[in-house]
Amino acid sequence: MDTWKNQGSEVADKVTYWNTLLELLGVPKEQIDNKTYIEYEKPIKLHENESFHGSIDAYIPSTHVLIEQKSNGVDLTKPENRPNGNHTEKITPFSQAKRYDDHLGSKEKANFLVLSNFNQIVVYDVRESIDTKPIIINIEDLEKDLYLLNFLVKPDDSKRLEKEKRVSFAAGTLVSQIYNELADIFA
Repeated sequence: MDTWKNQGSEVADKVTYWNTLLELLGVPKEQIDNKTYIEYEKPIKLHENESFHGSIDAYIPSTHVLIEQKSNGVDLTKPENRPNGNHTEKITPFSQAKRYDDHLGSKEKANFLVLSNFNQIVVYDVRESIDTKPIIINIEDLEKDLYLLNFLVKPDDSKRLEKEKRVSFAAGTLVSQIYNELADIFA
């Protein structure tokens, strides 16, 4: 996956990128090749009274994973201009993925919203809350962190992801406490 470092076009490369990841996670090549495992450019109607449609970059029905892919260099936290009916609006990749999820049928709702710009994969476990803190996987760390993507292929293997979230939250709380104590000392 190092070949993706600092490169990748949303339109031209997303299929190869995600198919490679799925193969690494054990999805049989024939399921990937015959497009029975992952759906690319899943059409979605965004406005009931208009003919405006969008498409989800990638969707995995068996694990209810919605993927919003961006090109290399796109900041996954910053809003960008996106079409919305007869006008454009600035919207973050997360908000775009959430908007698509909001328009899926109840049996298709995402368990995970995944954002990627080829160098980072940002995972939001939205099963219980959309305010969840994301897990961020950098492409250069993928070899050691690949297990964090097991939810793409194993619906019940999200316990590790939940553990990572708890550890990440605990670490953030500890850093915040240290910062506050240092601020008090040096204030």
